[in-house]
Amino acid sequence: SSGVRKEVSHSSDSFVVKLDRPLEDLIKKSRHPVLLQDRDSFGTSRKVIKKSMDALLPRPIDEIKFTYPEQAMEGIIKNDADVSYLSINPTLARLFMSGLEKMYKENDPLLQHLKGRRFLVELTGEPINLNELKKWDKLLDKVFGELKEKDLHRFVSIYGLSETLMIGVYRYRKSDKEIQYEVKPNSFCIVIDEKGNPIVGEKGKIEVTKLINNLVSASGTVLPRYITGDLAIAKFKDGTLYLINPERDPEKGQLSIIGNKLPLDSLPIELAKL
Repeated sequence: SSGVRKEVSHSSDSFVVKLDRPLEDLIKKSRHPVLLQDRDSFGTSRKVIKKSMDALLPRPIDEIKFTYPEQAMEGIIKNDADVSYLSINPTLARLFMSGLEKMYKENDPLLQHLKGRRFLVELTGEPINLNELKKWDKLLDKVFGELKEKDLHRFVSIYGLSETLMIGVYRYRKSDKEIQYEVKPNSFCIVIDEKGNPIVGEKGKIEVTKLINNLVSASGTVLPRYITGDLAIAKFKDGTLYLINPERDPEKGQLSIIGNKLPLDSLPIELAKL
C-alpha cells in the first residue's frame, strides 16, 4: 500500500474505501493483481479492499485464500500475479513469514518464479514491532526483490479496535528508527499517566474516543471512551498526533525474554520454531 490517507465513505450498510493514488495507478497498470487472504481471516478488511479494487478493474480482482505460505505462492504463480496485496493481522503474519522463511532456507523451487513481482502487506489490528518489520522486509526483498516504486511502502500497519475501527496508520520505510502511527481525525486519542492525566513525550496508556460512531446510524449518540490496553508515547508534528512505538501493556499479556518483548498471542508460533 502507499500508506497515503484513504478516502472513506460510510452508509448504514456498507463501507467504501478509495485506494491511494500510487497503489491505484499500480493496480491499473498490472497484468493481474491478486488479493491474498488467510482462510481463517474475516471482517470488513477483506470486503473493503476487494470492493475498492473491483471498482478499479475491468474484471474482479482474484482472491487467493490460503492456509500455508506455499498455497499463497502457488496462487501468485498460477494467476500470473505481478502485484500481490496481502491483508492480514500481525499474529497470522508471524506464522506466514515463518513459513516463507522456511521455504527460502530450503530453496523451495516455487520461489524462483517470484522475483520481480510486487508484494505488498497491510497489517490490521494490533500494533506491530519495528524489528519484526525489518526482518520481514529483508526476507521479502530476498524472495521478490526490492520495490522499484519509491512512493510505495512494503508494509502499512492499521492500528485500531473492533469498537473504533481505524485509529491510526503507520507507513514503513527501511530507514525508520521508530514506529509512528498517524492518528486519523475521526478519533480523539490521548495518552494518559497512571492518574488519568493526558501526557505528551512520555509513555502512557492509550485511550480513544471515536468521533464518528460507525456502529449506528442516528442523529445523536453517545461517544464512549475506550481503554485500549496498549501503551505508547504521544507526539505532535505540524498539528497531527502520532503514537510512537505502541505496544501491549505488560499487565495485559506480554512476556519479556532476554530483553525481547513477546505478546502472549504469538507464544505458540515462537514455541513451534523450537
